[in-house]
Amino acid sequence: MNVTYQLVWQSCAEAPELAERFFAPRFTGHLPFLLAGSGVPPDPASFTVEQLLDGLVIGLAERDEFGRQCLRREDQDVLLHLLEVLRQGFSFEDYEQLVIETSGRLRARFDVRPSSAALSTGVVLVPKSSQIKADLILDLWACANLTTDADTRAALLSQIPGLFEGLVAPAIPPATLETCCYRTLAAKHLAGDFREDGSLEDFLIDEVIERVAHPELKAKIKAICDAERADERLAFADVHID
Repeated sequence: MNVTYQLVWQSCAEAPELAERFFAPRFTGHLPFLLAGSGVPPDPASFTVEQLLDGLVIGLAERDEFGRQCLRREDQDVLLHLLEVLRQGFSFEDYEQLVIETSGRLRARFDVRPSSAALSTGVVLVPKSSQIKADLILDLWACANLTTDADTRAALLSQIPGLFEGLVAPAIPPATLETCCYRTLAAKHLAGDFREDGSLEDFLIDEVIERVAHPELKAKIKAICDAERADERLAFADVHID
């Protein structure tokens, strides 16, 4: 069973020893800590460096006024400095490795929601990383499967095509690329993105036919194509595959 969790932004003005202990002396802003459990947070004196690392990777990403992913503006210099200190302290080669390994650990312990948040930060920190984008496509789909709110699901799936456009195919393991291709096709179908004549056929030729071989995925692709030709829209449950 997945462990519950909470992201706590702890005021260093209220707990000044935190700033000293976590490499930011005299800092009076807030530091993010990812804590297991959903009850009242424990004494900040018990917070750990790993909880700070997880909190930074999850909490650094936000949306700007245009809905675009960006880095948190408040105390950004301090937070990025701490992330670099922790990257070196945990011996990560670069931010790509930090994000991929941290998101994997969060996914295994909690669920795909904190790992998708970590990967969203990674897309901003390492915008050329195809592996981060591919992992985020998989996590967004899994998050969409967890929610029952149609608007939330649509918002999650709407991020997938843009991430897919940024993938460099040779940088992605074939099985992962195959899944990303299918889920992007399905996300675009659910959003009604194939209204323009020939757009479905173009996507199939450019991105799908030579990359997707799994029989179950091919059956789902046929169902999507049949629905598009009939001017129908399948439900998420019809196109979902784990």
